[in-house]
Amino acid sequence: MDIHPPEHPIRSLRDFLVQIFTVTVGIIIALGLEALVTWRGDVALARAARADFTAELTANIDKINQQLPGMKGDQTWMAAMITWGEAKVKHAPTKSPPDLPDSRRFVVMSNAAWDTALATQAIHHLRFTEARSLADAYTTQKILNDLTIRAEEQWLGMAAYSGDPDAMTDAELRTGLATLRVAAVYTGSLLALEQKIVAQDKAALAELAK
Repeated sequence: MDIHPPEHPIRSLRDFLVQIFTVTVGIIIALGLEALVTWRGDVALARAARADFTAELTANIDKINQQLPGMKGDQTWMAAMITWGEAKVKHAPTKSPPDLPDSRRFVVMSNAAWDTALATQAIHHLRFTEARSLADAYTTQKILNDLTIRAEEQWLGMAAYSGDPDAMTDAELRTGLATLRVAAVYTGSLLALEQKIVAQDKAALAELAK
């Protein structure tokens, strides 16, 4: 913003006041226009962030809903396998071991919208209730993603059950059961977290829609 000196010499108090008034009005108008441009940019940034969050949270909910049935099946199999393995180790009469479920893919929730909103500072232009709901959802989601990685490692560690459990020695069964119990704990924790995230994501979506 440039401020130019008066074109004519100031000859009276009236001329001085007119010049001061003119300069003041010009500054106010310039600052107002600058604030308007900034405000419009902030509004556009917030609108884009809301669209990104809405798409990402909706996709994450869909991912969870698609894999929940498989995880519940895994949990049922693990409980049955633990019961069978404990009876087998005790040499108690047992039926055939439960069939191993099909291999499953562990899904990691996306957080690109959150990272983008932080990088562009768009999160500062959302309402407080929106930002708080999003922070709750993405904090729980980070915990879920970290736990998912460890749970996948435990799942891969159950390869001992991919053969014939009936042919395993007691020592092999005990080792497999120890791994299976840990995997069952991870699966139960994942299920609880995923159900919590679905609720949090829906709450965040409701805030974004207001």
